[in-house]
Amino acid sequence: MNELMIFGDSVLKGVMFDADTGRYRLCREPRFQPLVERGVDVENRSRMGATIREGLRLLEQETPAEPAQVVLLEYGGNDCNYDWKAVSRAPREEHRPAVPIEEFAESYRRAIRKARELARNVAVCSVMPLDSRKFMNFISRGNCYDSILSWLGDVGILYRWQQLYNDVAMDVARSESCPVVDIRRFLMVRHDFDDLLCADGIHPTSKGHKLLGSLLCRELAPLLGSSPGKES
Repeated sequence: MNELMIFGDSVLKGVMFDADTGRYRLCREPRFQPLVERGVDVENRSRMGATIREGLRLLEQETPAEPAQVVLLEYGGNDCNYDWKAVSRAPREEHRPAVPIEEFAESYRRAIRKARELARNVAVCSVMPLDSRKFMNFISRGNCYDSILSWLGDVGILYRWQQLYNDVAMDVARSESCPVVDIRRFLMVRHDFDDLLCADGIHPTSKGHKLLGSLLCRELAPLLGSSPGKES
């Protein structure tokens, strides 16, 4: 079965943040069209707010009639996040991320091994890089900026903490001999990076989604064959 199954969060779901309305919406860019035109069925199971916990649960529920050609996994952006309202209220207390780093690593490994039961190939996507300044302003809406900053120590740790989760995901992927689609490295060196991220500092703009789609299609193409298909 020439199928690409995607399990991830809002980035691969195609979510964008509209600063004018203060709401999220889906990008209408046909990001996987090049693969669809090659005859690949694209089944996108990504969900907004998903962590590796939900990804593993979804994988364990899958019982395909025959193996897919590729399963692509993309988690970490929500796993490393915090309850910023709680941080704002009590900056002197200890706070834990949505998924602690040790659990994240072990669950990602389990997810890869489960995905291998569902597909001939399993690839892992790196974590979309965030903009610390934009993200700090976003998480401070309705919260106390100074309280959050006092807990963080410096705004830059938002980027460094997310980088840690990305590094762990990449280490697990490579230790499991999974191909890696490194969208992080691809985007970080671009001079128009600011134009690729929405005002929340974490979701791609329409331009960003278009670039990600092109990169994903190019990197996954060698793992995929060709027969009639559609995107869902």
